[in-house]
Amino acid sequence: MASDDQVILVLGFAAICADRLKKHKKRKIWQRKWLQRREQLGCYENLMKGLALEDSEGYRRLLRMDVSTFEELVALVSPSIERANTGMRKAIPAAEKIALTLRYLATAQNTISGIIPAVCAAIYRHLGSEIKVPDSENEWKMIAEEFWEKWNFPMCLGAMDGKHIRIKPPSHSRAMYRNYKGIFSIMLLALVDANLKFLSVDVGTNGRASDGGVWGKSKLRQAATNGELNIPGAAALPGSASKVPFVIVADDAFPLMPNIMKPYPGTNLSKDCLVFNQDFPVLGGFQKMHLAF
Repeated sequence: MASDDQVILVLGFAAICADRLKKHKKRKIWQRKWLQRREQLGCYENLMKGLALEDSEGYRRLLRMDVSTFEELVALVSPSIERANTGMRKAIPAAEKIALTLRYLATAQNTISGIIPAVCAAIYRHLGSEIKVPDSENEWKMIAEEFWEKWNFPMCLGAMDGKHIRIKPPSHSRAMYRNYKGIFSIMLLALVDANLKFLSVDVGTNGRASDGGVWGKSKLRQAATNGELNIPGAAALPGSASKVPFVIVADDAFPLMPNIMKPYPGTNLSKDCLVFNQDFPVLGGFQKMHLAF
């Protein structure tokens, strides 16, 4: 049996060896070498810059905006999300972070990065005030004038529609989020002007609800009902003495109200009603509203 001195000697030698191994342990790589080549081989440098130069429509489909709008967004948001380069690695440029975020918002592809929340917060901080519901008669009348000039539709205050956004449903209430297509979603309700600029956005209602149901719960409807929007009173149509209310155009899923115009429902309609339904989407610019999404 080994003596106490021998045991102490062995343990001490083992401790010294372990300490030396620890000191000489190879440091882990902070950034993989292939990632360091992203400036030459990455999607942003190759695909996006190529699309910007040669395929403007492809660029818009990728990020849901054109090149000039993207560059303007980068100029506004970059100061809030830029990071300095270090001796160990180069920081991801702000433009790449914003492009990644826009692509994620357009496709809902998964990411484990903290980039998305940071960029979203910065965009909201810099641009949240840009989405503003008009609150004066003059503002509404300017919008109506643009609809008349651009879409030949008088007395129009905006085009309204809903869009389903896919989600992973809560485990305790999956049925509430399953929509008519059988997918899980939440609803985005939007009001746009004649140039497809968003005037109001309401998001979060479960996908099981109809467009009309979402409208019924929306803050926009509450404001309209409470008289907070200052919508102009009835006025004469162009070339006529007949006074009619200003309206928001919407599809058949929405309720007919004094300030909401929609197509005639049903199939057994008169010729005049059929003609109106046929021309209604084009007249109100409603046919192109999906481009705003």
